Amino acid sequence: MQDEEEESATTRIGVMTALISIFTDEGGDRLREIVSDLGRITFLQRSPLLFAGVTKSRKPEPSFVMRSHLDLLHNQVLGLLSTGQLNAMFKRKASVDLRRLLEGTDPILTALLERAQWDRSLTMSALQPCRLPLTLRDELSQLLDPGRLPEGRRPPDLLYVLLLSGSDIVTLLRPRKHSVHPIDMQLLINTVQGTPALREAGSESWLPLSLPKFAPQGFVHVYASVLDLKGSHSGQSEYVNSQAALDAAPETLTLCFVTGNREAFPLLRQWRSEFFNRISKASFADRLIPALFGSRYLAEQVGVTGVRHFFYKSRINTQITSPILDSTYAKGTKDLHRLLGLYDHAFQAIHGIGHVSRSSQVEQAVGLTLAPPPLKMHYIKTTQEAVLAWITQPFELYLTVSPWLPKSAVIAAANAVAKWVKKQENSLFLLSPPVF
Repeated sequence: MQDEEEESATTRIGVMTALISIFTDEGGDRLREIVSDLGRITFLQRSPLLFAGVTKSRKPEPSFVMRSHLDLLHNQVLGLLSTGQLNAMFKRKASVDLRRLLEGTDPILTALLERAQWDRSLTMSALQPCRLPLTLRDELSQLLDPGRLPEGRRPPDLLYVLLLSGSDIVTLLRPRKHSVHPIDMQLLINTVQGTPALREAGSESWLPLSLPKFAPQGFVHVYASVLDLKGSHSGQSEYVNSQAALDAAPETLTLCFVTGNREAFPLLRQWRSEFFNRISKASFADRLIPALFGSRYLAEQVGVTGVRHFFYKSRINTQITSPILDSTYAKGTKDLHRLLGLYDHAFQAIHGIGHVSRSSQVEQAVGLTLAPPPLKMHYIKTTQEAVLAWITQPFELYLTVSPWLPKSAVIAAANAVAKWVKKQENSLFLLSPPVF
């Protein structure tokens, strides 16, 4: 049976490769997609690799969505194999079977594609911080500052320190001379979240990872460990505003150290133990755990009439925030699929993403382009909900409201949400990420 599946997969890959070769012309145009009544096949070429995605839908999503998912997949493959290693292999041999090298990584790749369905931080190339009081976040950052360690205890070649609540960032520390690229951090988060060995509290792992934007030619080393929060929380607190928000809260904290030194494991492990012991003491845990369990919020807590949901991206900080979805838009439902589709169309409109990402020879000859111009504001209304997309220099906002609201009320609601986020930005975003 396995041999039959492998033969079938090989045949499909051969057909797709042949299609790409046939439709490649001298002008460099490539086959991007095949559309039929049954769905769509989308192709993405990232030399030396070719990716293909199949969508089965009578109402297909915008073309850029599948292409963005394939692009994420490409970056994750680079994270697992490294650009340098990949190019070297294809330089030695034109046809390379990557299945052996990627063996055991299915959970990581699957986790990425599943997250891409609903996690807009991936689509928007942004990071999503955990909502937390600024004073508490600063305390955690100070505890993780390597400069506070004794001289002989400081891990060499430390690159990043990352503390996660689920996939949300609690704090992120970096060297003063290094920047943080959202793609690298998303790959790190997904690799950690998708690694089976890190799905249980108390687990730890030592992972090689290539960061395509920071060090594409080689690997860094990631030490990750998980702390259980379940059972440590007793009752409500000033941070927990609803049972739905409490139910949506992650039950673990994940600590990640990224280093360029493969011998740093013992020092990082000791540092992790001391940090987890410190934050597990009652004097700290009594403040931290209720705040983490209350970090998720509902749209109704914003206090703006008619608002059901929103995504807000701080373009200055490249970070997003959003409330949790209510039961109407539960995962796996048609309602959620419809809503995310509206967000995709709104995103496409304000970013001017057309079906043609590069002008063809005909377009260049007449001086026209098929891609629509970007809009500053875009409004979509259905019988179930209405979505407003609004882009300004400091932020992007995607707002879902009742379809019965007049447009003037929708605009007023958008302004009110933007003001609420501005007022809460110290707890919603990492405005001044610590450096060392």
